[in-house]
Amino acid sequence: MESTSIPPKIFDVHEVVKAYFERWPQCEKQYAMMKAAVCFYQVVGYGKKQVDDIKMLELINEYQTGIQQLKQELEVPISQIIPISQKLDKLFETEREQIDHSKIRNGKRVQSKQNLNALKTCQREIEKLQRQIKKIEEPFKKEFKNLRNKSKEFTRIQGSVKVYNVDVELDQLLTSFRLTFANILAFLAKEILNESSIEMNTLIQSILFLSGTIEQLPDYRKVHINENKKDPKFMMKLSKGLSKLNSLNIRHPSGAIYVFKIG
Repeated sequence: MESTSIPPKIFDVHEVVKAYFERWPQCEKQYAMMKAAVCFYQVVGYGKKQVDDIKMLELINEYQTGIQQLKQELEVPISQIIPISQKLDKLFETEREQIDHSKIRNGKRVQSKQNLNALKTCQREIEKLQRQIKKIEEPFKKEFKNLRNKSKEFTRIQGSVKVYNVDVELDQLLTSFRLTFANILAFLAKEILNESSIEMNTLIQSILFLSGTIEQLPDYRKVHINENKKDPKFMMKLSKGLSKLNSLNIRHPSGAIYVFKIG
């Protein structure tokens, strides 16, 4: 079997595929719904601050020093190559102009005989100068290769000297709060509402968005929840659930017992 490491003797391929499909509604879908309900995907912080990347600055300084040392070692061959490179730049521009004068027909480049001869002459001159540069570099082949690599890497890391410093302390606190909140919602759905089939978003909208008032007494803290008259069926179920919640004798830090009541 290519799709799994389970031997075919233990599970048939059809059983494995069936297990994958069953896993979605039983595990992954529930987690996805919980994550959406309590906003796990949102990152909260005190903001971000742009600071210098010390390691990158050290790396840039290292490359600068290495490039300067190599250029000093190759001062003589580089001085010989510079005028040749200047001639090459002009020839490259001439080559481009000659190519621009041509046209494409049936996938082939078409030029006048005069332009074609001028282009070939220009290209031969370019190849000649490139051979001269290669001949000059030959005794210092290793050094020139090292110089090109360092220069390429130095160019690549330009603009990478800043990083963002993000304070994640608040996000860690809120993530812990959200996870606790998700567990409370699951407890309400399973234990208080008798394992009724209800999504977390529906639970939040049906219960936690209800308005109400709190009456503080010496020994009790009464929470009066305003009834949603548009959903009497759920209100009846909620009333039974609150009776079970009251039987738990949940206490406020002051010692007062919470009493939940609709109306």
